[in-house]
Amino acid sequence: MSASLDDAGIASVSAWLPDNGYALANFRDKAVVDTFYEMRTRWTEAVRGLNVIFDLGVFLGESLDRKQPRLHWKYILGSSDHGESRLTGYGIEGFRRKPKGYWLDPPQRILGLCWSDLNKLCWYCPRTREIRNYDVLVGVVRDFSTR
Repeated sequence: MSASLDDAGIASVSAWLPDNGYALANFRDKAVVDTFYEMRTRWTEAVRGLNVIFDLGVFLGESLDRKQPRLHWKYILGSSDHGESRLTGYGIEGFRRKPKGYWLDPPQRILGLCWSDLNKLCWYCPRTREIRNYDVLVGVVRDFSTR
């Protein structure tokens, strides 16, 4: 896999993600998901795959930033009413066709894509690949860079 920020690199990462992203962490374990968002403990041992998910989120954000210069990173704090975080705190903003204040959390988007692929494997026959979308990241970059 070539993880460059050009179209070929984005396509390469996009093709790699559906076959590998779902295996990076136990997304069904609330403690694992909380660990991703709260970033209070080191991502080692059983949660070391969270490093890859976060890095892929940074890759997504940098891809958007490169494709659309008006998009930029912003640190955004936030938590739920119960004090649990549901944001990574790192967002991309500057979307022209979205309301002021709209932003995208790229690491959270990658976590969602990995979780979605895991759910597809559980609900469909794992031997069939028809349900796998090998260009989903390409689509996300294209979609958000034109907003």
